[in-house]
Amino acid sequence: MIEQVFNDPATAGTSPREKAIMLASIDLTLRPGQVEPAQLRALRDAGLSDDEILDPIHSIAIFAWANHLMLNLGEPVG
Repeated sequence: MIEQVFNDPATAGTSPREKAIMLASIDLTLRPGQVEPAQLRALRDAGLSDDEILDPIHSIAIFAWANHLMLNLGEPVG
């Protein structure tokens, strides 16, 4: 699936569950303040529990924070 993510994230995934997670991850990455109930419903329809929905949300938030932090710190000097 990793190769799919690099080639075309919007179509990545080998199951409806993985595809739903990928689409929700893309939406949350591109529009973090605009999560809609329909997006969560799509994840529930794919069989994810509340805890399983929180996992990618937390992962995306942590990576976004880390990327912003690294961009602000600049290049390492050594």
